[in-house]
Amino acid sequence: MPKRARKNYIKQIKLASWNVRTLSDVTTSKRQAPERRTALVAAELGRLDIDLACLSECCIPEEGEFIDGSYTFLHYGKSKDQPKQEGVAIVLKTTLRSSVVSWKGINSRIMRMQIKLAKSCHATVIRIYAPTFKRPIEERTAFYDQLSDVLASVPRNDRLFLLVDLNARVRSNYETWFDIIGQHGLGQENDQGIMLLELCARFGLTITNTIFSHQDIHKGTWMHPRSKRWHMIDYVIVRQHYKADLTDARDAVLIVGLTIGWCVRGESYDSTSPPNGTNTQVLDASMSPV
Repeated sequence: MPKRARKNYIKQIKLASWNVRTLSDVTTSKRQAPERRTALVAAELGRLDIDLACLSECCIPEEGEFIDGSYTFLHYGKSKDQPKQEGVAIVLKTTLRSSVVSWKGINSRIMRMQIKLAKSCHATVIRIYAPTFKRPIEERTAFYDQLSDVLASVPRNDRLFLLVDLNARVRSNYETWFDIIGQHGLGQENDQGIMLLELCARFGLTITNTIFSHQDIHKGTWMHPRSKRWHMIDYVIVRQHYKADLTDARDAVLIVGLTIGWCVRGESYDSTSPPNGTNTQVLDASMSPV
């Protein structure tokens, strides 16, 4: 009697993180209005074949959902009577919308989504856009306290991906922060970086950017406008007990943001270099269903 075919739940998803500066369209008196910013973002994500992207500094008010092109935008921001600042969004291919179990905007800087990867296998994706070091320490402390509450509520068996724009520098002091960072950080740590490291130590997280050896040009995610030096201030963070599943993490020094590609174990993912004009961090991770 022939063996029954085994159902394959393996799935591949390519994630991205992008500080878009704004998605709010500029009004113009010219006869031909510029193309919608959301349409430009959707076109760029489509060109790079991104399945799910986390955006920050969107400047779109309140909570909402809409479709532009082949992508669905889920966003959360400040109320309409407040200044158009901050705001986060998660954008995914409309064909994947049915895989979303739930999504929620915590505030204008934090947003979370749970998505089904396979049978009994889920992932929680959290977009984080932290206050800069110029903000009062009380505001930054309150932000990390709220972020701690969000992390504590993530289901224990979920794959966890934090795509963060934190303006934090963590260096490469891996002997002090063993299992949290690797030997390949960049620059000197700052106060924001220490707060991030303490948060990772509390929740058993690993900053993947620092694990793999690459030239400094492939580590930086932001260039200082005066010194022209590249700094690592954007991170992809996962739980430590899934660290062994990672195969690579790097950043190409161009202009867009971060891109993460990963798949369930058993299916390989070969990341390719993006075209010029795209700043992309690539993370390949092979993972087994829970």
